[in-house]
Amino acid sequence: MTAAVPADLQRKSSALQIPDNAVLFEITGQERAPRKDFCQLIVNKHQVIFRRWFITLRVDARALRPSEEKESHEDFLDDDRMQEDIKRIFGWDALNRVKCLCEGAVDWMSLIPLPIVLYIISFLDIVDIARLSQVNHFFRKTCNSELVWEELFFRHNGSVPDEVVELALETGWKELFFSSKLHLRIMLNRRQEKSARQIPKLPLESASGESASAVEHTVE
Repeated sequence: MTAAVPADLQRKSSALQIPDNAVLFEITGQERAPRKDFCQLIVNKHQVIFRRWFITLRVDARALRPSEEKESHEDFLDDDRMQEDIKRIFGWDALNRVKCLCEGAVDWMSLIPLPIVLYIISFLDIVDIARLSQVNHFFRKTCNSELVWEELFFRHNGSVPDEVVELALETGWKELFFSSKLHLRIMLNRRQEKSARQIPKLPLESASGESASAVEHTVE
């Protein structure tokens, strides 16, 4: 007799299930000369879909319509011809990714919306973020996102002056996060000096209509 699964666990389990229309992997590419056909590869929950648009200068071949092949995950793992086509057009990495998906190794993180992933990463320690960035290309790009380091900067520093926010937009939040207070003050001073040089100096008029320089000369 098997134990009944609690209702709350059933809800959590169903929430993690992949939707039928979810695209687990998609890539496009072009065959090498002399064919130069444009190809698209899509992997969803149940199928591997391979599409090809024929590109040719031959007059008798202009009427060729795009081709499409659909196979189940199980059939794809036994189809050496399609695997060879994918390896030739998209490379070894794409082929290995598709085979892993067909074998059930789904990258759940890639299915989570990016804002949620960034929000989760912002709660990690600096050392953990550095380690996470070494997992794969997705996490390396995500962990270096300006959105992550902006959140970390505000979390560690609380309220931030407007001049610091403007400096971060120029230099980047990650660089600003690792800057010491002394270095930060130096960068702010340089930015203020640069802004002051860019503002054109107009002669100030006194109440009597004389320029400020003339007034100063009279005072001297």
